[in-house]
Amino acid sequence: MTDREGATPWRMLAVLTLAQATLSMGAYLWGPLAPFLVAEFGVTAAQVGGLSSLFYVVAASVAVPAGLLVDRFGGRLIITACLLAVAAPLLLVAGAPAFGVVLLGAALCGFGNGAINQAGARGVMLWFPGTRRGLAMGIRQTGNMLGGAASAALVPALGAVLGWRYGVLGLVGLLLAVAALSASSYHERIPAPAAAGRGPQAEGALHRLRRLLGNPMLLTLLVLAPLLGYGQISLMSFFPLYLTRELGFDAVLAGRCLMVALVAAAAGRIFWGWVGDRLFRQRRTLCLALIMLLATLGALAVRQLGGGAPLWLVLATGAAFAATAMGWHALLLVTLAEVAGAAATGTAFGLLINAAWAGWVVGPLVFGALVDGAGFDAAWATVVASCALCTVVLGALALRARPVPRDGA
Repeated sequence: MTDREGATPWRMLAVLTLAQATLSMGAYLWGPLAPFLVAEFGVTAAQVGGLSSLFYVVAASVAVPAGLLVDRFGGRLIITACLLAVAAPLLLVAGAPAFGVVLLGAALCGFGNGAINQAGARGVMLWFPGTRRGLAMGIRQTGNMLGGAASAALVPALGAVLGWRYGVLGLVGLLLAVAALSASSYHERIPAPAAAGRGPQAEGALHRLRRLLGNPMLLTLLVLAPLLGYGQISLMSFFPLYLTRELGFDAVLAGRCLMVALVAAAAGRIFWGWVGDRLFRQRRTLCLALIMLLATLGALAVRQLGGGAPLWLVLATGAAFAATAMGWHALLLVTLAEVAGAAATGTAFGLLINAAWAGWVVGPLVFGALVDGAGFDAAWATVVASCALCTVVLGALALRARPVPRDGA
């Protein structure tokens, strides 16, 4: 299948994945930077958690308006603008004379991250049929994890040699280059009903919101979203600090351990997307319940790590947890999009981001406060509990949900 200007599904997926990966290098910068920021500015774990929280507060505030704009105007302009909107504040972070300026830069970066998922996921829904959406979404979502892995590997390495500020500046240059590539290469396939001015694409924004919020299954997924994201944001924000404080790793080795975990998460997103397409096409929520059951076990394993744990065990445990606690994204996005309909994907994802990022805003603050007070053991226990609760609710939802027809749409 091709569309205008020679665009093909896999070529456009490559552009979407590259854009997501590059932007995610900025979105997940704060965990790898944590040991450097603690050393330079003398901040606490809770203050480090505030970086991610501010980032997601701003991102969530623009998620629904951005989703409406994506559904109305398409994703090409939004993707380019997102990349530029992360690059500019990172210049501020690179020259920050105090931690307060880093906080401001993190908050401003949230504007760029607030629409990239809506635009990218809409592109997948429009370019791929239902029998391939899970795999395609999983591939696109690997950009999220691979970008985080690149940050985890490059920023500490550059920080150890040149200083962390040069690592941030290098990321700014990469964001600008990919923004130019996206602006010139990405095109969106327009669905036939929308081109004819009929169907959900033609409905008003308020009517679309009311229709989506009136769907019980969609509402249940929105309520679960903060708990689903808690394990992910805890691992992203605190795993390097956990390894340096509790296991005695240096910042570079801790960053590499996070990198391995994020590569495993990227593989998990592809794997679970494929499994959802092949084995759970009609019951994707059942597959989500299975993922969260495995995430519960993974969180328990991470909690048991302690001083003296061999490197291979740390790598294996972090990878196993990340592959599930961060591997559910593609499956949830496809499930949500199929409930909402392809033409309302951007709006539905805006709602999801608002819900999920409520957990990603509060989560780092809660986890960081627990670390400062009761310690890492208590903090990881809350991750175990959240994953277990998601398992139970998703399992119940799967038993009640109506199977998705095998129409390939």
